[in-house]
Amino acid sequence: MTAASLLALLTPLVLKWLIDQVLPRREAGLLLAAAGLIFLSYQGRTALTSVGSYLTLNAVQRMALRLRMHLVRHVNQLSADYYENTPPGAVMYPLGEPIEEVAYFGSDLLPSILRMCLTTLFLRNTFLPLFRSNCLARKSTRKEEHSTCSQRQLVLISRSSKPGYGSPFGLP
Repeated sequence: MTAASLLALLTPLVLKWLIDQVLPRREAGLLLAAAGLIFLSYQGRTALTSVGSYLTLNAVQRMALRLRMHLVRHVNQLSADYYENTPPGAVMYPLGEPIEEVAYFGSDLLPSILRMCLTTLFLRNTFLPLFRSNCLARKSTRKEEHSTCSQRQLVLISRSSKPGYGSPFGLP
């Protein structure tokens, strides 16, 4: 499941690479490689999720069998007086429904919660540095634009103060 969660990161990274580098260069070979990577990441994620689900189900079924065997051994060790005073349904109930609920929790709910948490953690750790570097790049671009604009204004003002150049706005 963890490997499948890691493969979930591949598609957004490939799309970023595709948008930032492949499409501006207009290279068909890299475009096909990106499409292949997206396809392989999807297929790998599906295969690894299936294998993880099978292993989880197998482990949960073994755990349920061990619990039932433990309960049967315990019930076999009880005295005959216990069976005379206890209804048969009360003796059989612990062997069925409670173990099925534990098996459901172990096979479906807990792995789904773990998969969601791991995927969220992987995405946050992967894209937070990318987001920060993108913000820093935008800030530096804005500073460069601001300094370039200020330099242009200074040049125009200095030209306007010289004789024969007119106003800084191109007016005579």
